[in-house]
Amino acid sequence: AEFSSLGKRLDAAKNLLVSNKDKSFSLDTLFAQAAGAQVELDAKVREWALECGGLVELLPARQGPSHVQHAHGSMRRLSQHNNEKVQRRIEFVKLEEALADKALSARMKQGKLKGWKRAIEKLLRCYQGDVGRLLDVSRSAMILESAADVIRCLKVIMDDPEVTLCRIQNRLDPKYDSNISAGYRDVGLNLQIQSDWTRRLGIDG
Repeated sequence: AEFSSLGKRLDAAKNLLVSNKDKSFSLDTLFAQAAGAQVELDAKVREWALECGGLVELLPARQGPSHVQHAHGSMRRLSQHNNEKVQRRIEFVKLEEALADKALSARMKQGKLKGWKRAIEKLLRCYQGDVGRLLDVSRSAMILESAADVIRCLKVIMDDPEVTLCRIQNRLDPKYDSNISAGYRDVGLNLQIQSDWTRRLGIDG
């Protein structure tokens, strides 16, 4: 029921979508612009996650697992990775709690630009070399605990006066065939940010 409700909200959001008409330019230029945009995107995602109770993934602690087993009741260990040499729990904690703790804050996983190799592969395989169609060089993510939280966060993003929502990919829709993505589901957004920062850098769309 929650997923169906989310789908309805996303369908209603289609009226807010705008066409993305990128001009062709070089991959070097795109990555230079993306590096500047990443700073503002990370700041926005952190702001939204704080407002919506989002979680952040923690990188492994150098001191070992016992280092993080203290009074953080909302910490999640949602999955476990095993191989012959490494056993690592993927750990999540409320962003608000991580920012209040220096040890956890230092372990927060940050967003990063798409790799050059993957970008070139995608250009050649999917976009016939048209750099203007590569829309996911600046990237970030939020981890939310329920469909209701996702809906709330989408509304927060859509209400942000500095953000234009360009595209939504709703992989939580029950109609979406998750076999395409090996069972993975999320809600993917393409955004344009027009802020003082992006205007100063000349990367405001």
